[in-house]
Amino acid sequence: MEINATRGFRHLEFFMTILDTLQNESSSPLHHIRNAAVTFVWDTQWYQAHAHEPQAETCSQVLRLRGNLVYELVCAIPNLKKLTINWHDSEDSGDALAMRSVVLEPFDEIVLNTYGEPIDINIVNHFHQQSTGQKSSVPTCAMRQELEGILMGEDFC
Repeated sequence: MEINATRGFRHLEFFMTILDTLQNESSSPLHHIRNAAVTFVWDTQWYQAHAHEPQAETCSQVLRLRGNLVYELVCAIPNLKKLTINWHDSEDSGDALAMRSVVLEPFDEIVLNTYGEPIDINIVNHFHQQSTGQKSSVPTCAMRQELEGILMGEDFC
């Protein structure tokens, strides 16, 4: 199972609905999953440049909320044996690592699955320097475009 925790960043209600459905449906595929990968993308450079804007703080709060929601989903996977967390950011700095620590803190509590078996957790960092003309296929570039839209007035929904 692969979860992109930050894709469609503005669409928080949709994200919450999907996670809730996965956790609460009696025929949920979660019972059959043994390996999961979660991807988080953040743009510390963008956040630092716009930290004075209220939308930037809202975005950082939404990132933490999404982290908590994904943590709850991962905890609901009874047979989980391996969890890989991919963290993408626009820089490798103290601020970037501090945000990663805050968002991923709940995952530190995951040690055993429902059956008492250990879960192998691996966190992989990916740092992408932003540059002009960068392709939107680079995760941090796509995230920056979404964050810029929020800054320009696109609402969360």
